[in-house]
Amino acid sequence: MQPSDPFGLGRLRDSILGSWLTSPTRLREDTAAETDLVGVGYRDRLLTELVANAADAATAAGIIGSVRVWHDGRWLHIANTGAPVDSDGAAALTALRSSSKHGGGLIGRFGVGFTAVAAVTRHVEIRSRTGSFEFSAERTRAELAANGVVVEQVPTLRLAWPIDTPPIDGFDTEVVMEIDKSIDMAAMFDGFAAESVQLLLELESIDTITLPDNTFRRVREGDIISVGGASWRELVAPRARWLLPLREGRPVRVRRDVLRAPTRTDVELTVPAICVGDVQLTADRRGLHPDADIAVLAEGYAQIVAELPIDQRMGLVPAPGFAAGRDDERLREALIAELAGHAWVPGAEGDDLIASRAEVLPDLTAGLADLLGEVITTLVHPDLSGRGSLSTLRSVGVTEIGLAEVAERLTGLEREPRWWGDLYAELSVVAQGQVDELGALPVPLADGRTLPGARGTVLPPYRGDEDADVVAPSWLPTVHPAANHDLLERLGAQRITVGEMLSDPALRAEIDEDPADERLVRSVLGLLRAAPDVVVPTWLGQLQLPADDDDVRPADELLLPGSPLSAVLIDDSPFGIVSADLVEEFGQAAFRALGVGWDFTVLREEYPTGPDHDLPDEEQWWSTLDDPPQTLSAVRDLDLVDPDRWRRR
Repeated sequence: MQPSDPFGLGRLRDSILGSWLTSPTRLREDTAAETDLVGVGYRDRLLTELVANAADAATAAGIIGSVRVWHDGRWLHIANTGAPVDSDGAAALTALRSSSKHGGGLIGRFGVGFTAVAAVTRHVEIRSRTGSFEFSAERTRAELAANGVVVEQVPTLRLAWPIDTPPIDGFDTEVVMEIDKSIDMAAMFDGFAAESVQLLLELESIDTITLPDNTFRRVREGDIISVGGASWRELVAPRARWLLPLREGRPVRVRRDVLRAPTRTDVELTVPAICVGDVQLTADRRGLHPDADIAVLAEGYAQIVAELPIDQRMGLVPAPGFAAGRDDERLREALIAELAGHAWVPGAEGDDLIASRAEVLPDLTAGLADLLGEVITTLVHPDLSGRGSLSTLRSVGVTEIGLAEVAERLTGLEREPRWWGDLYAELSVVAQGQVDELGALPVPLADGRTLPGARGTVLPPYRGDEDADVVAPSWLPTVHPAANHDLLERLGAQRITVGEMLSDPALRAEIDEDPADERLVRSVLGLLRAAPDVVVPTWLGQLQLPADDDDVRPADELLLPGSPLSAVLIDDSPFGIVSADLVEEFGQAAFRALGVGWDFTVLREEYPTGPDHDLPDEEQWWSTLDDPPQTLSAVRDLDLVDPDRWRRR
C-alpha cells in the first residue's frame, strides 16, 4: 500500500526528475549546488539550522517551543513543537536556494538552511503531524538508474518520497537522519551541548533543548537571562538585542564575538556585548547581504546604555582598538556616533549628558563635583572621571578639561567664603602636582573683595574657636578666615605670624591716620585674642579703645575693669577704664597684650644709656649717678598712687 502524499511530492518529484532527464547538465548543477552549500555555507551548522527551523515553527504557532535531541545507534533524532510542515514547506525543502518564509519574526523556516543535514547524512526523514516524507541519495540513484541514468554523485535533498511514520509523541515535527560513519557521534553531541546554550540566547521562541545527558532551559527574571548555569543581562534596542555576560552579578565586557542574526554568523565583532540583530544576511546566513547596513543595529543603543547603573555604562562603549573587519568597523563607528549624539553620560548634578557636549575633569571627587556641578553643568559624574575612563570618554566626544579651565570658569562667581574654603579643600586633593594651573583661582578677602589668584594675599591665623568672629588684619589683603586653606599658600599666599601682622608698617600708618577706627580696633583685638602671648610694638598702644565713660583713649592710657592698679590710683589719674563689654567680647588677655593696664608695670632694661624711659624725676635721679647702671629696674606710675588707698589695700 502506497503512503499518502498530502504535499503532492510525487508531482514535484516527477517534475525534478524530468528536468534532469531532459538536461543532464541540470543534474550536475544541482549536485554541485548542494555540495557547495554543505561544504561552504552550512558546514558545522546542523543543530543551529534545525533549531532555527523549530523556532520559526514555534513563532508560526504562536507558542514558545521546545526541542529534543537524541540518537538511536547511528540514527539522529531532532524533534520540536510548533507549526507542522505544510505544502509550501515541503516544496521548499526539495528546491535548492528556496525558502517558504512568510511574515515577520521568521528566520527562514524549511529553507536552504535545511541543507545542513546533507553534511552528515545521505538519508533523512521529516516526520510531521500533517504528513511525513524522506530524502534518500540511494533512492535517488535508483530512480535515475531506472530511467537509464547511472551516476555516483547525486543531490540528497531534491527528490522526496512520502512515508507513513509519525513524529514522536508530544512533538509536532521530527527530523531523523542516519549519520555517516565518518562522523564521531560523541563529539557531535559535545558540540550540541555548547551550541544549545547559544541557541537559547539567540532564539526567543525556543526555551528548552533536551539532550540525552542534559536539559538546557532559558529562565528569565526581568532583564536577566540564565541558561546552563550562566547568566546575561538583556538590553533591547529597536533593531538589536544586546546581551551582557554576568559574572557574580556584574556585567563583563565581551572582547570578541560574532554577529548573531539571530543565529551565529561569520561576521566577527569587537563590540562590548553580544549582538543579536535584525539585519539581512546572505543565503548561507554567514555574512551580511550586499544591500544590508550593519550600522542600523546601533539605533537606540545610547538609550539602553542610559538604563544601566552609572558604574556599568562605560562597559558598553566600544574599546579603542583595531576592528575585526569592515563590518565590525562600520558597527563600531555607528555605535560611537550614537553614543556621541545622545544623553547617557551621567552628569555631576545627576542628569544624563549628551556625550559630545559633556566635559570631564580627571580624578574629580564627589565633594568637588557637588561644588562645581552647579557651576559647570556639563561636568561628568565623578564615578566616571577616573584616569582609566578618559580615553573611552574621549572616544565618544567628551571633552577633557583641566584645572586652569576650571579656575577660569570660576572667575566672577559670587559665593560665600565658606564655599570657597570647601572648594580649596577638594581641589587640593585633585591638584597634586598641577597646582600651577590654579594660579588664577579666585580668592575671597576678609574685606569683601575677591582677587583673581592667591599671590600677594596673606593668610589669616588659624582659629581654635570656630564660633569666634572673623580674625583678619584689615590693613593687609587677607584671605577670609572661612576660606583659609593650605592650598592658597601653595598658590602664593603668605602665611605670616600674628606678630608680623601687628608689626606691619601698614598698620602703623592706619593708626596714625585714624587711631579710633572701629574696624581697625576689632581686627587688632581679634588677632590678639587668637595669639595673646605675642610681643607687639610699643606704638600699638596708640590704638584708641572705647572707655567706660563713652570716650575713646589710647590703649596704653586705659586700665582693665577691676584691675588692682585702678583701686589705688588718685582720682585725677590720667588712666581711664576700658569698656567692660569689649573686654567681655575679646578677653582680658588680648587687652593686656595691647598694653591696657592691670597692675603696676615693672620696667627693666639691661645697659640703659640715659633718662629716656618717661619716668617721673628720671633725669634728676640719673644725675646722681657716676656711671650708667648695668640694669635699670623701675615701677611705673608710683607717682599716681593715693597713699590712703594704698594703706587700705
